[in-house]
Amino acid sequence: MIDRVTVPGGAMGPNGALRISALWQYTDSATNKILRARTAAAGGDGLTGHTVAEVTVSTTRTFIDTRIWRNQNSQSVQAGFRAAATNAIAGTATTDYATGAQDTSVDFDVVFTAELASGSANAQLVWWMVEVFHGA
Repeated sequence: MIDRVTVPGGAMGPNGALRISALWQYTDSATNKILRARTAAAGGDGLTGHTVAEVTVSTTRTFIDTRIWRNQNSQSVQAGFRAAATNAIAGTATTDYATGAQDTSVDFDVVFTAELASGSANAQLVWWMVEVFHGA
């Protein structure tokens, strides 16, 4: 786990959303680096949970990402777009949209992780921003 932020329970409401943005920098090498953002139980290890964003990078140096993760008329049903795109705000995918079942009526974490395929690779989360939009 690289970093986490706790979202207060009930802050989103049944129709609210999170806008999760991150700027990553990493080793420019042929080995894969998997960058992720997940929602998970507050205070947990952050290695399990609902994947909001996941991208595999290698021979580039930086990646910026913004995702919307929205409750769907329930505080425990979410939908969002998980596929990586050149412009992460707009894109198409050959897979279904992502879904989650995080209970947002209680505190939960947004967790940022990087999985490195090589011991000589590194990944740095330069900054992150998690915005909460309440929807009744």
